[in-house]
Amino acid sequence: MTFLPLRSFGDKLDGRWLALAMIAFYSLSVVAIHDFFGKPYYKVLRPLGVPAYESPFLDLRNLPAAIEILHAGGDPRVSNPADPLQRRYNYPRLWLDCGYLGLNQHTVEIFGVGMGLLTLGCILLTLGRIDCVDGLMAGCFVISPAVVLGFERGNIDLSIFCLLTLALTLRRMVPVTTMVIVLATILKIFPAFSLLALVTPPWRKMFSWLIGAVALLFFYFITDLKELRFISQNTPLLSGISYGSITFLIWLFNLPPYFDAHLRFKLLLVGAMAMLALAIVAVRKGPRVATSLVFAERELFAFRMGAGIYLGTFALGSNVDYRTLFLIFCLPLLFRLRREADPIKTWAKAALFFILGYVNWNFFSDESTDPHVALKQALAWGLVYSLISVLAVTFFRRYPQSASGADELAPLGTSSAKP
Repeated sequence: MTFLPLRSFGDKLDGRWLALAMIAFYSLSVVAIHDFFGKPYYKVLRPLGVPAYESPFLDLRNLPAAIEILHAGGDPRVSNPADPLQRRYNYPRLWLDCGYLGLNQHTVEIFGVGMGLLTLGCILLTLGRIDCVDGLMAGCFVISPAVVLGFERGNIDLSIFCLLTLALTLRRMVPVTTMVIVLATILKIFPAFSLLALVTPPWRKMFSWLIGAVALLFFYFITDLKELRFISQNTPLLSGISYGSITFLIWLFNLPPYFDAHLRFKLLLVGAMAMLALAIVAVRKGPRVATSLVFAERELFAFRMGAGIYLGTFALGSNVDYRTLFLIFCLPLLFRLRREADPIKTWAKAALFFILGYVNWNFFSDESTDPHVALKQALAWGLVYSLISVLAVTFFRRYPQSASGADELAPLGTSSAKP
């Protein structure tokens, strides 16, 4: 009985403050070690499982380097010597216009810090009000090696995350939300999978915008096919610090980051078949909700965005771990489901376990041994299985058998409810 007031206080406290406190402690500790012991940031972060480089915001530096070469009359897609690692530019052309915003070699750190702070604000906005236990899990997610890697690199996925947070915030303004997702897709391709969030009632309204977005993006992909092919061929496929349907195969056969397109196609085919088989089992063996639960529309929208991006990018083959940042969209619904009385709570808890286990894996392992790599990939595939299972339930609710003895299904988000 003595702990009831504390429990009541914990229920009333917004767990985002706890998550923010964890993030602040992590960040200030890294800065303090850097200042007091004179250690470079990359030497502070590496023991924490973050494969940091000597140059902070390494990925962001690729942009001003490419802009500099372009203004000098060169082609950064052919040669980009101004980049710290001399990596060729392999982003869509629109990013080169960042030079007009003041992005250059001298301002890259200001842009990197600003982009990180904006992303942090978007994370807190996406989470919404949560309890302390959820706040603890959210904090563990944000300070995980996989997510911190994106902040340390200053990867432009952070900007895409902010755009999709805007789409989530404006979701009731369907035309605006659709255009924001289309813009994000033009900037980085993979946000196209977040269009899954538009597969929801009212069908007449949502379906027309979904079809319009798909048609617009199809036209864009066709007209810009040469550039998209170049980006695909020049994006490294890694076995380390990466997730995807062929990541394990790349590690198993010890393949280099760039390999033959025909071999890539064969591996992707094997990966796609494995995902399809897993999806069939997940849907058939997944949870069956036996009561008429009322789900929050915002949480559903966010979950479908996050699950769509993770599952879609997983199918594409190989993605650097910082892209798991988009799983933050899945957390609000999973936090809610883990407290439900229905069997789905077990699946929600499993998804949370796989998410937190995967993003924090490199804190405990440097992927230097075969069992560690295999276990990490098992976590990634386990997350695929659990997300598909929960995703299937978000589209259809299963009610108790009717008088005819048949299960009745109803889409989530509709106003009708069975007694």
